[in-house]
Amino acid sequence: MESVIYDLTMHRAGFVTIIGNPNVGKSTLMNALVGEKISIITSKAQTTRHRIMGIVNGEDFQIVYSDTPGILKPGYGLQEFMRKYARSALTDSDIILYVTDVIEEQTIDEILEAIWTCREEQEPTISRVLQIAHTQTDTTSIQYLVDRGWISQNGDQLQLTPSGEKKTALIIRRHRLAERLFVDVLGMQIEQIEAAACSFEHTVVPEVTQGLCTLLGHPQECPHGKPIPPGKCCREGRKEITQALMPLNEIPCGKLARVAYIRPQHHDRLHLLLSLGISPGIELKLHQRTPVLVVQIEQSELAMDREVAEDIYVWLDPKA
Repeated sequence: MESVIYDLTMHRAGFVTIIGNPNVGKSTLMNALVGEKISIITSKAQTTRHRIMGIVNGEDFQIVYSDTPGILKPGYGLQEFMRKYARSALTDSDIILYVTDVIEEQTIDEILEAIWTCREEQEPTISRVLQIAHTQTDTTSIQYLVDRGWISQNGDQLQLTPSGEKKTALIIRRHRLAERLFVDVLGMQIEQIEAAACSFEHTVVPEVTQGLCTLLGHPQECPHGKPIPPGKCCREGRKEITQALMPLNEIPCGKLARVAYIRPQHHDRLHLLLSLGISPGIELKLHQRTPVLVVQIEQSELAMDREVAEDIYVWLDPKA
């Protein structure tokens, strides 16, 4: 039998860790490098939830590839757990291979949002989408979204795929809830809110979105009258109460409510309300509506004009 002798002095081995943001193609690259379908590939972000290793052997080398969960700021326990897997893989690495999108995530979001808006206007054409998108883009970006499976193209017409519909609904929801926040709570003018809402939609995490939606009373429309895609909190919340948050003048008489925030048009009115003991967290009841509104706070009763009551937003207790 003929013996085979390897020159180990010429043999090389190393660890290569593949990192990057969620859904940028890390698993696709891993499978291509190894030549086997080791990592799951889907359009859903963060399908890879732990470190996956693949080994490539040659006559004089061995490469150990590690596919890792997408790196992002964790919003809940599972994401924190996955980020620890990604960090631990870096300690063993000889080479770090960073994978990124050709197009930034914010650009992707803006194009998808523009397609949604154009669809509402009955004009989902490429030219119109590129015109209203709040980003510098061209048809290359459109083709990129087609390749990722988020949109389909038929001539000049664009359409969201099921996965694109789901992704875009979350973007639209964040944007339009932000608009409600800026107008209803912060008192901004409608013409001032677009840029701020665009920035907000790219930074807020899901937990904050749900909290904001609940704070605002699960609004169904943005200040421009366009529908806000409902979330899980909306479907659950509306089983108990139609609107959790509303102006004081709209609550039923005799119902217990808690002040959420005050949005006065004049600062002197705010100081007056605070001096009367009406501040966030205070419990009160609407005692009567006519001829003036009478509010009961503990053992005291206060009369106020309707326009003043419209500036006081309260949580309505459905059990009261």
